[in-house]
Amino acid sequence: MRQWIPQTQGHLTLLTREVLRRGAHVNDKDGLTDLSLLHFASKAGAVGIGNGTTAANLVNTLLNKGASTDLKCHWTDMNALHYAVFFDCAEVVELLCEHNPVLLTTISSQFDGGNSLHIAAASLSLASAKTLLKYKADAGFADATGLLPHEVIPQGTVK
Repeated sequence: MRQWIPQTQGHLTLLTREVLRRGAHVNDKDGLTDLSLLHFASKAGAVGIGNGTTAANLVNTLLNKGASTDLKCHWTDMNALHYAVFFDCAEVVELLCEHNPVLLTTISSQFDGGNSLHIAAASLSLASAKTLLKYKADAGFADATGLLPHEVIPQGTVK
């Protein structure tokens, strides 16, 4: 699941099923990456690597099995929504926003205490940003450095 290649990401549903069959709990975390199955699934729809619909179906399956949307990776301080936004998996973003709207207000120290819109802007995740705004993400929320989401867009990328 750690392998960031299409051959692995394309079979994440099968790999997840096998991990659970072998006795892992849906909220167990990988010992090396500190990612849960939901984290892995949330980024599996990245364009060029995975498939958004397949990733969303897997996320839905994991949520139905009791996967927690509140878990954050120790290393990145990011939850499943943050990962979906970072990798611009808009179908997963939509599903997570529908499932737990409180996720829209969660912040990540990895992005200077910014919310998901900060992550979308910094990562140039346009489809995810549109989805977050559809679900009323707070575009007026300033990160720990005082910047609004539109102010963290990398320079030279937008005219």
